[in-house]
Amino acid sequence: MRGIGTAAWVVLAGLAAAQEAWLLPELQAVTGREPEATIAEHGIPLPPSAAMVAELPPQQRARQAAALKEALLILYAFSREDGNRLSPDCFAAAAGAARSASAAPALINLLQSAAERRLSGGQLHALQLALAQWCAAYGADSLTLRLLVESLRLTPEEIRAAVGWLPLAEMAQVLPPSEPGARASEADLRLAEAAYAHLAQCLAAVDSHEQAEAAAWELLPTLQMLLTTGRSRAWMAREEAVSLLPEELLRSVEQVYAAFGAQRMRLQAVGCFDSLLLRLLLELAS
Repeated sequence: MRGIGTAAWVVLAGLAAAQEAWLLPELQAVTGREPEATIAEHGIPLPPSAAMVAELPPQQRARQAAALKEALLILYAFSREDGNRLSPDCFAAAAGAARSASAAPALINLLQSAAERRLSGGQLHALQLALAQWCAAYGADSLTLRLLVESLRLTPEEIRAAVGWLPLAEMAQVLPPSEPGARASEADLRLAEAAYAHLAQCLAAVDSHEQAEAAAWELLPTLQMLLTTGRSRAWMAREEAVSLLPEELLRSVEQVYAAFGAQRMRLQAVGCFDSLLLRLLLELAS
């Protein structure tokens, strides 16, 4: 979340306001009618349903979800370097990432098929629809993945270098539509308070590239804990939700978040942003 205000946590509200400018082709596509018909019409295999994915063994489902996110990060990074086009080379790189990460075989085949032929406009549209439905089935938030690539201007090489560190299981998760309620949100808020306090404390001791890399690994569990509070943070973007939470706790979270933000600015000023893992850590935690 960026900038906790006194009345609300506003990062998701800001993201929603900017969504029109960032809206991905695959997300624009799903606003059309009968996406399954469009996918089938162009000979693109239909993605699995959420119910089918839910029937997978938990470890297999988690592994395939992480592999899907990794493949999309590679796809978006190659696309950014190629002028935001989706060329066969982009799909070939994504297929390779999906294969090495043990993605679902059907996803690997889909990406590899796209890499082996130049798609027409209609086929590309159908493929983007299919990828959006793959994300929906696994609960992956493709917009968040794309924003991460764009905001940090990540290259494919950087993603490959960082994939062993990235908390793929926790990051870029689609938030459940149901509201968590005041009790669950208060618990999440206390987790976030502890996470930001620990982040600020540990980052205060960092003043070199080597220390930044070490801190990123040390703080990975803290980041993973913070990312699990996403549903509550989204709910708390609403003023009426914040009014149900303890004011003292809200003020405390604002203070530790401000301390975290101050460390982010300091680290940028002293040149520690040349650490890829540190930049990813700060971006994902913000």
